[in-house]
Amino acid sequence: MTGAGTLYMGNFLPPVSGLADMLGGLCGRVLSYRLQARHPLVYATLSVAGAITLLTKVPLLAPLGVFTVLMGDGLIYGSIARRIDEIVPKQFNLIAISFWLFIGDFGSVAGSNLICYIRLWVVGS
Repeated sequence: MTGAGTLYMGNFLPPVSGLADMLGGLCGRVLSYRLQARHPLVYATLSVAGAITLLTKVPLLAPLGVFTVLMGDGLIYGSIARRIDEIVPKQFNLIAISFWLFIGDFGSVAGSNLICYIRLWVVGS
């Protein structure tokens, strides 16, 4: 039984993780145009660190893990968009960015179709 002053984690974590999701992606995309340009694999380390944080299965660390994963994602997408803006001639810019976003969406669809298998690997049956 929970009292009026007791915080139930099941009600607390989803909105906080959603906020961390939004802020991580937003910060990554904003920072990608403000930081010194680096190879996207450098930013992938943030996503890996966030995934490792999530795999600890500590509920209070979940928002931090989500923020870190999405910040890495935002930095990757933003840095590649920045690179396209810098090197692709203006008349081909829309085609180049559209193709890059298509490739990213393809990866997203592939990942979402693999989630059942990843869940079995992480959680078990």
